Amino acid sequence: MYLLAGHHRRLDRGVPVPTMKDKDNREAHMWRKIHTSLKSMLTFLGMAFAVPIFGFSGMVSAQDWQFVETPIGISRGVMNSMHFIDKYTGWIVGNSTQGDIIHTTNGGIDWTTQQTPVHAYLVGVFFVDANIGYAVGSEGSFGNATPVILKTENGGEQWLRQTSPVVKGGLSDVYFMSAEEGWATGTDSDTEEAVVLHTSDGATWVQSNHPVPQANLSAIAFADAHYGWIVGSTLSYPYQPIILATSNGGQNWTEQTQPLTEGNLLDVFFANPDSGWAVGKNDTSAIVLRTTNGGATWLSAVAPEGNSASSVCFLTPAHGYLAVNTWQSSSWSVAVHKTSDGGETWDQLLTSIPNAYADKVQVVRGSVHIFLLLSNILGLLQEHGQLARIDVDPANVTIQVGGMQQFTATGYDTTGTQVPVTPQWTTTGGSINPQTGLYTATTSGNFTVTASVQGSPVTGSATVHVPTTGVERYDQVATSFGLCQNYPNPFNPRTTISYSLPVQNIKSKVERGGKGTLDFELSTLYITLKVFNVMGQEVATLVDEVKEPGYYTVTWDASEMASGVYCYRLTAGRSSITRRMLILK
Repeated sequence: MYLLAGHHRRLDRGVPVPTMKDKDNREAHMWRKIHTSLKSMLTFLGMAFAVPIFGFSGMVSAQDWQFVETPIGISRGVMNSMHFIDKYTGWIVGNSTQGDIIHTTNGGIDWTTQQTPVHAYLVGVFFVDANIGYAVGSEGSFGNATPVILKTENGGEQWLRQTSPVVKGGLSDVYFMSAEEGWATGTDSDTEEAVVLHTSDGATWVQSNHPVPQANLSAIAFADAHYGWIVGSTLSYPYQPIILATSNGGQNWTEQTQPLTEGNLLDVFFANPDSGWAVGKNDTSAIVLRTTNGGATWLSAVAPEGNSASSVCFLTPAHGYLAVNTWQSSSWSVAVHKTSDGGETWDQLLTSIPNAYADKVQVVRGSVHIFLLLSNILGLLQEHGQLARIDVDPANVTIQVGGMQQFTATGYDTTGTQVPVTPQWTTTGGSINPQTGLYTATTSGNFTVTASVQGSPVTGSATVHVPTTGVERYDQVATSFGLCQNYPNPFNPRTTISYSLPVQNIKSKVERGGKGTLDFELSTLYITLKVFNVMGQEVATLVDEVKEPGYYTVTWDASEMASGVYCYRLTAGRSSITRRMLILK
């Protein structure tokens, strides 16, 4: 599973929501409070958890979103931003009487509230991995607010406050390229200037120079350790979009030219140092800018109909998602749009969600998992594109007569994103379980194992070579030291591992007529089969004994293990083989 790199965004904070015009920065802060109150009125209650799967083409109804309540939403608080590192593990920050940070480890089904050293209005969150994360915002009332920077090194079990070089004001977004190297944007209320903060050790923050102090900086994103962008707008009405860029890791920021004379940019995303998008709003409509050369040239793209494009996220330079909010009569509605041509055109993915305002959309690989933050409720959707290919593992294998091999199949769409498949297995020789993919070599020859999916013309295949042995009853004896990929994989909670132990001291002779025989000695072997976590710590011993040559299988029950990647190692004397497996709970 891969989280999309190069993206973290700030919400539409300080931007008028119930009206399309801002008069000045103070009025923007007034509307922030109205915005919060409006969003806390969302009441998607009592919906069962069922995540649908569907294809790229066509629209489905908004009821195909699954809405999940959270501790912040239930307490009538407001959720401002989120960050998922995979489809299971994520954090949401905001403000509520029950707490300002919540955490899930099962894709949003269940949430726990995490304690923070200060009760704050948090608007930005970023996690480098499952342990190290940062959250930013402010505490106190308007005019007397102070910036808040929080850090955790244990997944949020404990949050510690860090010192900000800005004494008064607030922070709007945070982004980290490593556990130590990160940036944050915000406002210094003493000077009424926008600030960019930087840390190189994950602890000490300093201000970075930038060319547009009179600005409202909304979001920051980096494509890699060198190239980053910040978007926002000027402070006075009519607002003008601002895009800042760096090519040296934030040491210097320059303003990039963009084609708009009016508007406010709310979010930015870069799939790589060249391909990027900036989205936002003007007085009447949503706006989308795109670049294919790192921002040297920004072009206006045709934006979907609506008043505000609040969030954007891309899987590849071609495939992306956009959240658009529309004001109709007396309430907001949300629509998610997708593109397959880099943002030149957008198609609505679902019908609009009424009485809602989207702060953020985030997409996580591994069957495309879409998370849509609606301030006091979370929308979940699992989507994948049309099946484009099936990979079979192993792709080529040599098996002796009587040997067994577990085959697995993985599907992918045109973006390279995994697509869930339920393969049907066939073979041109030998036998294979059509549901599980467990192959048994019954005769010598070269054969093909094929995985297919009902209703799809796409197939995947593997080649099986079964050499001629000329040995009777050889089905119980192995001549190679082997360890098969576990099946199923990923799994929860049990999986099966097959392995083979070779015949020792083999002697061969050829008789007349071309018939061959093998004389062998069945030397016993002392073997171990152990499981390790990603830290190299042994977590299970599956086999630890002397065995005769042959083919074996063992089942591991990982009920007590946490989700994650594990390694299993077969060792016999000086020989060893290691493979990986994945537990998903």
